[in-house]
Amino acid sequence: MTVYMIVVVPMPHKRGVMKRINEEANRPFKSGDVRQDGYIFKSYKLTLGIKKDGYYGEAWYKPMSYQNLVDNNKKRKARIYNYITRFLNKWKTKNGCYICQQEFRSTSLQFHHIDRQNKSGNVSEIWRTSWAGIVNLKKEIRKCKVVCYNCHTLINIRDSKKCQTFGH
Repeated sequence: MTVYMIVVVPMPHKRGVMKRINEEANRPFKSGDVRQDGYIFKSYKLTLGIKKDGYYGEAWYKPMSYQNLVDNNKKRKARIYNYITRFLNKWKTKNGCYICQQEFRSTSLQFHHIDRQNKSGNVSEIWRTSWAGIVNLKKEIRKCKVVCYNCHTLINIRDSKKCQTFGH
């Protein structure tokens, strides 16, 4: 951890508001910066608005409080990730493979987009560490059918042959 001396230098922000910056680093403070008294910078408080001196508020924590905050965030993200993973597994195993109706293991099932033109991303690549992630996942899986790995491969081979036939 680097310890910085606090020197207030105004820095215009994109909204014309000022952020205090560290003169030694010549940049705004970033999460994890430590000041002389041992307090650790977490973030600028943009949502609370601008203080009377024209700067955003800042969140500085005692080292132990900062570590608790970091640990709790990791635990919270892990809980959300596990919840969303369980949700996806239940969704997949609910009916099994749409095509062969023989596979019901969530690890063998995949989401296949019915219309690739309507696809905004791969379900497996959507971020799963926030509650906003589950909203995005639900929107995306409504555009899909659940199929097993074998059927999905056959569908993709068939689709790629169609594209070659039509000169795409």
